[in-house]
Amino acid sequence: MDDEDENGVEDDEPVQMEVGDPLVRTPIPWFNERNQFYTTVTLNDSVLHLRCKKKCGWMIRGTKSSEHSRGFTIVTYKGPHRETCVTEVLSTDHPHLDSSIIAEYVKSFVRKDPSLKVEFILELISKQFHFDVPYRRAWYAKEKAIAEIFGDWESSYGRLPHFMQALLRSNPGTCVVWKHKALVDGVYYSNMEVFERVFWAFGPCIDGFKHCMHVIYIDGTHMYEKYKGTLLVATSVDVSFQVFPLAFAVVEGENTSSWSWFLVVFGIVSCNECPNVGFIQPRAYHRFCVRHIASNLKTHVRSNDMRDMFKAAAYQRQERKLQADLCFIGEACTKAME
Repeated sequence: MDDEDENGVEDDEPVQMEVGDPLVRTPIPWFNERNQFYTTVTLNDSVLHLRCKKKCGWMIRGTKSSEHSRGFTIVTYKGPHRETCVTEVLSTDHPHLDSSIIAEYVKSFVRKDPSLKVEFILELISKQFHFDVPYRRAWYAKEKAIAEIFGDWESSYGRLPHFMQALLRSNPGTCVVWKHKALVDGVYYSNMEVFERVFWAFGPCIDGFKHCMHVIYIDGTHMYEKYKGTLLVATSVDVSFQVFPLAFAVVEGENTSSWSWFLVVFGIVSCNECPNVGFIQPRAYHRFCVRHIASNLKTHVRSNDMRDMFKAAAYQRQERKLQADLCFIGEACTKAME
């Protein structure tokens, strides 16, 4: 904790403490409605030293007899606080309830569900500590918890080769293709390979494709956090009309080069054997995605009804019914029709 970290301490009555009393270290020190704050002078694995923020003379110092001790043993205590240390305005937030403490508390929840919503963390903290922390602090806490459990972004990318080797060993027939680069931000690295892209397809998925419809769907989704990038995915549809995964790739972003590389590795070689990477008729036709247009309608028109009306029109199989639905949309909302 920084030197200026502060927190409230219980002091409704004079605290009688003797040298040698145990002070169990808890995630959040107790405080009371008088809102008396302290400043952390020293806090590490062996020493705890706190003093009154308003410098009234209140001070407590504790040490640990060993690294396995549950808490600190008080060696020095001066108190209680003076009446002038009382802060009249009570805050719904608390400066000592930082992201590190929150991360420690929510770690078990994040381990069970890494996609845990920040809103859920805010609710947990409010119920447990009776404070409302900012959204950004809770978000940072989740990031810290993820890093402690699964490793940070550098170590995660560093484990990719080991992960892919494990896939190859445990899934016979699995295909993994790497693409590295030596030029990064204009600097040439002759003695090392820098990760750029990786493609993989599970052996069982490769074998299962022969039982699917001979139609392939491809799409990409943005990856966030430190290194950005995009996850490319190829899927098909099985005989039960369920989505069947075929192949995946982590690339630097959605562009002609990355999509071409993905499709070539995937096996659609013709895309690299004609001008402009092969995305021209009759080998390929451009079509708009119904789901993306529906999502854009919801964003710009802000109407779930309009989104559903559009999807109903898009799935019409007769031209006259399509035109009738489009006219209905136009009458209901000119902006949606545009």
